[in-house]
Amino acid sequence: MKELNDINFLLQRDLRESKIPQIGKESWITIYNSLHNEIENSGIYCALIPSNKLEKSSSNHSWDLMVGNGMPGFSASAKISD
Repeated sequence: MKELNDINFLLQRDLRESKIPQIGKESWITIYNSLHNEIENSGIYCALIPSNKLEKSSSNHSWDLMVGNGMPGFSASAKISD
């Protein structure tokens, strides 16, 4: 891993180069992980979704699910037509 200087920290190079490429390539998948220290506040939250719901979920940039104290959580919205 490269030295974590200011620009590398800002660009999240350590995460992008070491952790993200491993997702789905190991025996276990991290569903929830949270890190809080003096310089960062980060987390991984993974939503397991049925294949038939993937297109609908991926079509919107907002979150379908949200972190809720380390437990499954959700959010919902509605469109109201005139």
